[in-house]
Amino acid sequence: SSFTDYPSLIYDGPFSDHIMQREPQLLKGQNEISQEEAFKIASEFSGIDKAQLQLSSIEEGHMPSYIFDGQGVTISVTKAGGYVSYLLNSQYPTDILLSQEECINIAKEFLSKHGMDSVKESYYFSDNGICTINFAYTNNDIVFYTDLVKVGVSMQDGKILSFDANGYIMNHKDRQLDSPKISLQDAQSKLSPYLNVTKSGLCVIPTDGLQELFCYEFLCKGQNNQDVLVYINCENGNEERILILMYSDNGILAM
Repeated sequence: SSFTDYPSLIYDGPFSDHIMQREPQLLKGQNEISQEEAFKIASEFSGIDKAQLQLSSIEEGHMPSYIFDGQGVTISVTKAGGYVSYLLNSQYPTDILLSQEECINIAKEFLSKHGMDSVKESYYFSDNGICTINFAYTNNDIVFYTDLVKVGVSMQDGKILSFDANGYIMNHKDRQLDSPKISLQDAQSKLSPYLNVTKSGLCVIPTDGLQELFCYEFLCKGQNNQDVLVYINCENGNEERILILMYSDNGILAM
C-alpha cells in the first residue's frame, strides 16, 4: 500500500521536485562566471555556433543561471561554476530508426565527451520516439542514486534532445562513507524468504527528508517471477525501501 500510484524512472519521479528545495551542493564555493564565459560553454556543449545563440533570460532563485536560445534549443548554464544544468531541443522525432540500446550508447558517448565518465546507466524509458536514460554517479563500485543525470536521445537520428543534470548539481559532493557495519550476508538475511537474490551491490539512495542512506541493493526474483529491488541499511539492517521493476517494450520503470 506504500507504493506510489505511478511508475517512474528509478529515483526520478517523486524525488525530483523535492530535492530542488535544497541548496545546490556542487555549486558551493564555486566562482561566478561571466556572461561571455557562459556563452562559450553553451556553444561548446550544444554544438551551436555562438553567433546562433542569444541570451534569453537570467534566472535567479536557488540556482542562478544564464539561459540561452538558438536553433530550437534552450540551454541553461549556472552562474556559479559554469555547469550546464539542462538542455532542451524542440525537435520531435517522426520515425524510429534506432534501438534503445543504440540510444543508450549514444548517451554514454555524449556524457563521456563532456567529461562525465564516472556515471553508469541505470534505467530507461522511450516515448514518442525519444529514449530517456537515467545515469547515476558511481565511485568505488558504489552507485549514488542521489546524483542523477538524465539524457533524452532521438530514436530517429541519435540527436541529444534533452539533458538534465539538476539532480547531480543539487546533490553531488565529496562523501566519506564508513565501511558497512553489517555484512552482505547479514543484510541478505533480512530479506523476505519469498525473494531470491540475483544481484547485489552498494548504493546511496535519497529519502523524502532530503537525507542520504547508505544501503545494500538487492535485485531479487519474487513470486510470479517479478523483479524486485530491496534496500537494506548498511548501518542498522533496516529495510529502507522496496521497488517493483516494470518491464515493457518502452523500457524499465520502477514503482
